[in-house]
Amino acid sequence: MADELLNRPLLASDLDALRSNAWAAKTRELVARYRAEGLPVMNGGFAYSNLLEGRSQALTCLPYRLWEYSSLFAELPPKRDGELLLDIGGAGAPLAYVLAEAGRNVLAIDLQPVLVALAKHVAAARALPLQARVADVTKDLAELEGKVSAVTFVSVLEHVPAAGRRAIFDAVARLLVPGGLFYMTFDYGHYGEIDGYVQEQSASHASRSIEDIGALCGDLERAGFRFRGNDPRELPAEMLALTTSPAAREVLWSRAVTTQPFDAATPWSEIAKYVVKRIFRYTGAQRSRFDQHNFFRMFLEKA
Repeated sequence: MADELLNRPLLASDLDALRSNAWAAKTRELVARYRAEGLPVMNGGFAYSNLLEGRSQALTCLPYRLWEYSSLFAELPPKRDGELLLDIGGAGAPLAYVLAEAGRNVLAIDLQPVLVALAKHVAAARALPLQARVADVTKDLAELEGKVSAVTFVSVLEHVPAAGRRAIFDAVARLLVPGGLFYMTFDYGHYGEIDGYVQEQSASHASRSIEDIGALCGDLERAGFRFRGNDPRELPAEMLALTTSPAAREVLWSRAVTTQPFDAATPWSEIAKYVVKRIFRYTGAQRSRFDQHNFFRMFLEKA
């Protein structure tokens, strides 16, 4: 069945399955509990914070992100003594906390110092087996080569210029133990934007969804990886054509109307003006980014 393939785009059935997925539920519970304790969970920045958006968790627990997170656990090896899990580019995000709360030994690295600082704060407050460092995986982790059990790389690849991807894959291969898991997800489709993740804000260095699965797979194989499960290049053409996120409009609407930080003291007149403004903004012909890209997951292991 299509939904049993490990390496593939997100399907509409995956969003349905999230309603009963135990790890998705644990992630939502963790984000809500941390909010109640005043602990920030960041999904890229303050605009995607559980402390900012309120109980809706529409951004921190975006359904697409929950699929990316929960997909990992079916293939993650059982916990063992001396293991080290490395998360690249997700300091302060839910996944590192969920792993650490489950007793896994985690190192989260990120290029954004504020996210690293917040991750350290939460780890200390919760006494988690989680470390966080400002680090570039291609040059700052030489002491960990051959010592990492699994690497997670969730929705980061689209922020890396194409010319820099091979260096990251080579570095991950050096860090992993033989047979170690490399779990990667990324935006898949035809979308690009100038954002704060890249150093040079130009069209040639914008964040861009991955369009050529064949070229990406070739880069991964040259770095010394083999696919766990199916080869994504052999997916049916109709599945490779799924470059629009399922339920894109519904998810956009959820983000549009539920993420303002109102509280009991906010006048209803202000809430009403905000909602009306958002309704006019997110109806009509305007397209969302989710109309222009889907999400893709890959499970690899060091050969």
